[in-house]
Amino acid sequence: MHNRRSALFFGLWTLVLLLPLAGARAADNANNEFGTLDPSAPPETAQFDFLVGSWRVEIASKDVEGGDLIIHVDWTIEYILGGWALQDSWKVYDDKGRVYNYGTMFRYFNIEHKTWMIVEQVTPDLNFIYMTAKQEGDRMVMWRPTEENLDLMAGQAGKSCG
Repeated sequence: MHNRRSALFFGLWTLVLLLPLAGARAADNANNEFGTLDPSAPPETAQFDFLVGSWRVEIASKDVEGGDLIIHVDWTIEYILGGWALQDSWKVYDDKGRVYNYGTMFRYFNIEHKTWMIVEQVTPDLNFIYMTAKQEGDRMVMWRPTEENLDLMAGQAGKSCG
């Protein structure tokens, strides 16, 4: 099961990283059911705006035996904390419609370090996964902890994001 989950998240993050950034959607999402960006929030907070909304994602992958594996994800991303941060929530289904897992992600832009701070939690493990991200050209590049960015995350406990 762990290998299926690894393949799923590799596929999901590959999909997310390959989506083109579309900052033009910021105006479209100004007043909708997915929250609003606070005008006094760091301007970088709009960098993930292209994802704000509700999505149905299908991932075609392979299971550990090499067979076809189709995963469906219902994914919602919205502004929270008065438009200063974003939260993802998702439900993953297997190809028979059974719920495979649930997940959530919290994203905020750290002005001091010019870096996105991201915390993810996924069932059934419920371990916290820490990531950071930066926009590089027309791509948002996310990475998992190293000694350097884990220290960066730990240093943010109790600090303001503004």
